[in-house]
Amino acid sequence: MVEDDMIRRSDEWCVLGITGIGRSGKSTLAKKLQAKIPGSYVIHQDDYFHPLDYEGHEYVTGLGGSVANWEIISSIDFDSLLSDVRSILNRYDSPENPVLIIEGHLVLNEPRLNSIVDKRICLTMDKEECWERRKHVDYGNHDSKRYFNLCGWPEYQKRLSEMKQMNDRAKHNNDRIKFIHYSTDFDKLVDELIADAMKICEIKSKSRRKKTSIA
Repeated sequence: MVEDDMIRRSDEWCVLGITGIGRSGKSTLAKKLQAKIPGSYVIHQDDYFHPLDYEGHEYVTGLGGSVANWEIISSIDFDSLLSDVRSILNRYDSPENPVLIIEGHLVLNEPRLNSIVDKRICLTMDKEECWERRKHVDYGNHDSKRYFNLCGWPEYQKRLSEMKQMNDRAKHNNDRIKFIHYSTDFDKLVDELIADAMKICEIKSKSRRKKTSIA
């Protein structure tokens, strides 16, 4: 298990966090960023879902008691995810562009993970748009329409409310989450995020050199 105090905001890497409901374009945005930032890393939260037989699953009320809730923190093995994050941030041979991109529908709602993120993006969409993009996806052995109405969308609304409250509590503008509609021009957004990431890397590099010179 990863101890909380073992994951700290890196003084070298820029960590980008991208969240939003399923089908909002998170992985697409992350891949576009990685393609244009040589040496960057991407972690996909979906690679860390607990298996179907995981004993800690919570089940959706109204779907027969056999359909797991995949929209909540407990559905993800965040200890393993954070362990992989730590391995990347603690690399001795840092790449030319030390940028780590983490994407997933819960990445900014997990406190340990959110605490190390430098730039936060949430891709938004309304219910009708979301269903239009989800209805052709095979989500397994349950009625995807009922799951969406009973669980998928309500849980997204809860996460959205949590993130807005986080913005209200943020002491610094850099800690705020930027909400962006999924239909925005991703190419333009990618360029903006790269500029922000390079600026963060430069600031951290200068701070690190200053600490080294003082030491």
